[in-house]
Amino acid sequence: MRPSALLLLLATSGCDFIFRLDPVPTPAIDASTVDLPGHDDGPEEPTDAPVDAPAKIACGMTVVDDTFAGPTPCANWGSFFATNANVTSGGGQLVISVTSTATEANGGCNSNQYLFAGAGVIAHMTSVTTGNNSYNGLQVAGSSLDAALNVNMGTLKFQTRSASTTWVSATYDATAMAWLRLWPDRTTSEVVADYSPDGQTWTELGRRSMNLPQMATFSIIGGVNQGGIYSGSTRFSRFMICQ
Repeated sequence: MRPSALLLLLATSGCDFIFRLDPVPTPAIDASTVDLPGHDDGPEEPTDAPVDAPAKIACGMTVVDDTFAGPTPCANWGSFFATNANVTSGGGQLVISVTSTATEANGGCNSNQYLFAGAGVIAHMTSVTTGNNSYNGLQVAGSSLDAALNVNMGTLKFQTRSASTTWVSATYDATAMAWLRLWPDRTTSEVVADYSPDGQTWTELGRRSMNLPQMATFSIIGGVNQGGIYSGSTRFSRFMICQ
């Protein structure tokens, strides 16, 4: 602060003093620039932060990434099917619910044709239909190409789509094996079957030598054989085709 100007006049004819005090104007203060002790507004909140963004998955170039938010199952990449079952989509889930086992009962989605390349096809299966004659999983098909990852009777099986031949299997762990992947290893001409707890760190279940066409179709499925006793439903929360 500058001291106020002080004018002192001394009268020569007496002891009278005259004082004049000139106030100096105080500059305006911008309150937003003042640091107040004990007060911290913190960083500004971003206004365009993404909300509920899908988790990052080890997919490479993603061609299809369906989180089942819409009401039509698999609308952007294929078509759904249902025999003695209901197939619904929405709220982040594809749900396959068997309604009768008087005959074969199943439902799911078949993709259009896509390149079978890179990280292949990935599915996040959050629930399975249980029972001795039930099956739930991920499939790939093409010219001389026939492979599936199916959960049946508490076992994850790498097998043909019809389940007539099983190449390798492991006790099913719903948490550790929630993510399923089938991909082509073209250096060895093998289809590789993997599982993962998070879609990022993968464990190989097995591999099988077979013809690897450039194009293939992919399916997610849940069902029960004729006359089977079952409970629950098959649910997927994400389906991806990678290249």
